[in-house]
Order: sequence, then structure tokens, then C-alpha cells
Amino acid sequence: MAKLIDAKVAEILSDQLVVITAGAREGVTVGMRFAVLAQGDEVKDPATGESLGRWEMPKGHLVASHVQERITLCEGTMAAGLPRGEAGEQVLSAAMISASLRPGSWGGATARLEVNRGQVRGVPTLGPISVGDPVRQIVT
Repeated sequence: MAKLIDAKVAEILSDQLVVITAGAREGVTVGMRFAVLAQGDEVKDPATGESLGRWEMPKGHLVASHVQERITLCEGTMAAGLPRGEAGEQVLSAAMISASLRPGSWGGATARLEVNRGQVRGVPTLGPISVGDPVRQIVT
């Protein structure tokens, strides 16, 4: 599998258009899809204590509309499975995060798990998309 393209949000032009720090030089093509990411806490292997990395959560989804040598103009887009309507139309909003965290939106049935409540960390409140946020290609 080819390496996914990583970039950052370089400029925010409106609530529908952003510029990212990757372009034709990195292999971006028109129609390529990206996620703007928020990074959560470090996750450690409970058996070894080894760091497994930081979990990530999408803040919004983008599609490349105009590719230049080193930058790309991207438009906000709906991710598969997200609801339409007023909240769903704010594609770069917290409404998307909420929808993406519901197990029912992943194609599975929602079910409560019997968990150790003392170990529940909760989902952090994520801010809006900002300049400098990490962006990664989505393979569909």
C-alpha cells in the first residue's frame, strides 16, 4: 500500500474552503479525499507499557478541488454515513464529530458495553478546524 499523504491546514478561506500544505509534488490529485484531524492522548499497550501512538478523530472531511505544485484548495464534504440537514450541512463542525462517534453511524448496531466506569476517559471537546491542524489522505 502506498504511503498516505500527510499535510496541514495552511489557510482557511471560508467555512467551505481551506488550503492544505500538499500539492502535485506530493501526489495530490483533484478529487482526492482528506480528513482534518484532532489528536488525542497517547495510548499505551497495557501489557508492556509501550506507546502505540496517539488516537485521532476527524474534525472534518475535505475533497481536493484545485491542485497546485505545493498547495491544494479543498472543499468541505460530507463523510459517508453522516446525516443531512442543517447540522449536517456544517461540514467542518462539531456536528460531524458527534455523528462520527456514534457506533450506529459505523454501520453497526448501538449497544452498551459493560465497562469499568473508573477507566472511562470520555471524548474530549474538540475545537474548530484551525490553521496548523494535521490533514491526512483518506483512501476510500
